[in-house]
Parts: sequence; C-alpha cells; structure tokens
Amino acid sequence: MRPSPYDSSAGFLNKWEHVFVAWAEEEGIELDYFTDYDLDSERDVLDGYGALIIVGHSEYWSARQRDQIERFVDGGGKIAIFSGNTCFWKVRWEDDGRTLICHKWNGFDAEPDAGAAATHLWSHPAFGRPEAAITGLSFLFGGYHRLGLCASRGAGGYTIYNDRHWALAGTDLFYGDVIGAEIPMLGYENDGCRFEFGDDGLPKPVESLGVPGNLEIVAVAPCAVGEQNDSGYRALIPPEKLDVCARILFGDDSPASQQRALRGHAVMASFRRGSGEVFNAGTTEWAHALKARDPFVVQITRNVLARFGAV
Repeated sequence: MRPSPYDSSAGFLNKWEHVFVAWAEEEGIELDYFTDYDLDSERDVLDGYGALIIVGHSEYWSARQRDQIERFVDGGGKIAIFSGNTCFWKVRWEDDGRTLICHKWNGFDAEPDAGAAATHLWSHPAFGRPEAAITGLSFLFGGYHRLGLCASRGAGGYTIYNDRHWALAGTDLFYGDVIGAEIPMLGYENDGCRFEFGDDGLPKPVESLGVPGNLEIVAVAPCAVGEQNDSGYRALIPPEKLDVCARILFGDDSPASQQRALRGHAVMASFRRGSGEVFNAGTTEWAHALKARDPFVVQITRNVLARFGAV
C-alpha cells in the first residue's frame, strides 16, 4: 500500500508531544501528563492545576473530556493550545478506554439512534457546541498550508498584525513581520476564524460558529481546506465533504457557499472565557518551531506559559 499524503504529516512517534516535552525539560519546566482518556474518565483530574497545555494535533475530543476542560477554564483555569485541528471531531470512549468510537462524516447514518452519544463534527448544529467556543478557532475556518496546492507557495509562517499583544512582549516583533517561515512553521493543519479589518488596520473576529467576539487576533496566514478541482493538477488534498462544511458554516451547500468554505486562514489568538483564559497558536507544527529554536516562537511560548503560571 502507498501511504496517503496525510500519513507522514499525521505520524505520532517522536513528533509533537515528544518535541515539546524535550524543549520544556531543557527550559526547566516541570510537567504532569494526562491522556485524552484520563480527561474523559476522571471527572476532576484537572482540579488543583492552573494551566493545561495541549500540543500538536488534539483532533478528537469526547464529551466528558470537553466538559472537564470547559469547567476548568470557566473556573479560572488557563489553556495554552500549541496545536492545530483541535477538538474537531466529537468521539466517545467505550470498554474502559480500550475502544474509541468516531464515525466522522458518517456519524448520524452509522448510529441513527445514538442521540447525544453520536459522533460527528463538534461544530455540527445537532450538538450546538462548536469547538471555537472553547478553543476560539476552528479548522473549518483554517485548513492546510504548504500541503498539495493548499497555499503551496505560502510563506510557511505567520504575519504579525497585533504587535502589542501580551504574547509578543520582549520579542521585538512589529506589524507586518513574518515568523516561522524559515522552518516552515505552517506546514500541515491549522485553525482559524473569519475576520474583518477594522479602521485601525487590524483583523477583528466575526462572531460565527462559536468564535468569541472578544478574540484577540495576533497573526494570520492563508490556508485552504482542500484544493481547487479545476487547478489543472491531480488533487493531492481534495476537499472532504465541502457541502457539509458549507451547510455548517453558511446554512446552505450552494456552489458559492462551497467556494467560500474552501479558503480560510491560520490564526494565532487569545481570549478570555469565564474566569479563565485561552491562548491558541493555531498550528500543529508549533513544537517544530521550538525544536528549531526559532527565537520568536520560543519567546512567545515562554510568555504564554509565564502568564498562565506554568513556569
């Protein structure tokens, strides 16, 4: 069998978490570790902690896992998301954690009587809980960068807009600067939001599909959830269920809405929720920028962890 174009990008051995932990240990940062199933099965496992760090590719969240994380943030906890495609699919655990159920796009057809236990996109209106309500961002508004013809010659890094955001303190970064391009830091899956430019020239979030109005956008980069079908090349990353995505995003699956759903942006942002706060780096490859010792990414990471009491 030939591997799919996703396989090398989505491999897990010696990848995101391992790289981040190696960096953190070199920084003298002490960490405790929980699996997704720990967050699902132990209702109060986060009690006593001030910050939760999510790294790499945290795509599959169960309802109990999400419930716990939301209680944590609403009660004053902080989440540092150095991940992309976060909380995209609603899943469930069975057999004391030995079985993970996720029917993805076929969720409602595969289990028509599952009700609240069904598995599908967290952003599906049947659940009323789009992931952006807890993460601030969504893969539906982001997509791929430098994968196939999805921003194939993109910068590979973020363009800074809000250079006065607290996460950039001490970085010597300014409006229009690009970070991570040499690595490249944007090279796989990325989360984003819709936005408009204000009179000050800075992007402002459009409140839709859970994206909070108080989201502070720091940096952006173009992405796409799939390639155009008329590019003249065989698609490496064809859009998946673009009609379903368009209905979730815009309420209809017309060709115009599907075209709107195709393009998005990677976004770095933060927001306050309840008594807590969330920072979202918006990309799977943040840990690789740490491994490369990108000075801007290192300082931003230090700033986030310091503000959230993790160092």
